[in-house]
Amino acid sequence: MKNIDKITSVNITITFILTLLFVNFGILYFYIEQINLYSSMETGAQVLESDITAVEKYITALSLIYVVGFLFTGMFFVYWLTNAYLRIKTIFPNLVGTNFQILIAWFIPIIGLYKPYEIMDDLYTHAKQLLVKHLNVKNSLLNKGILHFWWFLWIFDNILILLASKFDKKAIDVEEIMFSTKFHIVEIIFSIILCLVTAKMLFNYSRVESEVNSIVDIEYDQNFTK
Repeated sequence: MKNIDKITSVNITITFILTLLFVNFGILYFYIEQINLYSSMETGAQVLESDITAVEKYITALSLIYVVGFLFTGMFFVYWLTNAYLRIKTIFPNLVGTNFQILIAWFIPIIGLYKPYEIMDDLYTHAKQLLVKHLNVKNSLLNKGILHFWWFLWIFDNILILLASKFDKKAIDVEEIMFSTKFHIVEIIFSIILCLVTAKMLFNYSRVESEVNSIVDIEYDQNFTK
């Protein structure tokens, strides 16, 4: 029952991430529409204010959906990561990550820049060790290249989000609004790539998770009976 629960948590997380991906495509579409409208205004073409307002409303609505979806995605991601990490920790007690750290590390300045990555790196490293030890297989699904790329995208996209919010506050005239919108488009593109990479990273681990869990159970039983 526990294994089913954990597999489900991974699948739910991936589903939410893919939902965020499609929402991002929707936001991207309306930002492009916004650029087109303001570009038409600059060339002297007649643009209805109702059209601009409608596009802004769509962007606001989709952005709200994205925020809510992001919160749910984060909840399931942390739930999955906590279970997966603490399960591995029963075999490798030297791992320093705790339930509390996994939960709050994302939100603490400075620490949030490296601690979540360290926890994911520990999970990948030790899961791969177990697979090599028991199955004699160097599983390419746990290649840490995707992990490095994921964390780079996560940090960079968060920086872009902060900058985009500052540009929004300063945007008053058409030129400033267009610059802010173009910056949002860049951020959305990185967010789309981040969604794809994160989903792929979790999918890779989910394909070996049942084997890793079985190995952990075997080693734990062996250690407990000694």
